Amino acid sequence: MTNVKKMLTGDVQIKQFGDQSLFVTAAVSGVVREGVIAAALTAAMILLFLGSWRSTLIIAISIRFRS
Repeated sequence: MTNVKKMLTGDVQIKQFGDQSLFVTAAVSGVVREGVIAAALTAAMILLFLGSWRSTLIIAISIRFRS
């Protein structure tokens, strides 16, 4: 916003009337939190079906780097 003010003439005023940054920050935080929960539940299900920590770790790492 500071860069825009520098380009305008003195008789133009800029007023901020809405701040959506709080909503966007909360939304991104929620998406990250849900992604971590999904990854943990996926790893738990793989461990349940395969029964091996090593296989679970290998699959979890491959899923992580694939995304």
